[in-house]
Amino acid sequence: MIRPCLTSSEVNPFSFLACLAAVGSFAPSATSAAAHHEEHRINRGISKGLITPTEADYLIDLLIDAYDLETECVADGYLTPEEEGDLYWSERALNRAIRWEMRDFDVW
Repeated sequence: MIRPCLTSSEVNPFSFLACLAAVGSFAPSATSAAAHHEEHRINRGISKGLITPTEADYLIDLLIDAYDLETECVADGYLTPEEEGDLYWSERALNRAIRWEMRDFDVW
């Protein structure tokens, strides 16, 4: 269930992903379990203050790129080995970027 972006007087500036999902312009497919997990990692890092707003923008861009790549790869209903490799490396780059940003010393 998707929560509304603005539920109370508390405004979360990082509810961008929830807003996009709510309007339907950013809907991951069923096969994107890894990228969906990375979305949760980004949100967890934001809520703990380990990811700054600038870092969050960068990571969200990488996440959207991974979802877009997946959509393109499975659009024809067939996933070639090259497309599978592209997806693997895209998700790996996203994973590494999240790990790097959560472990650096920039806090919010």
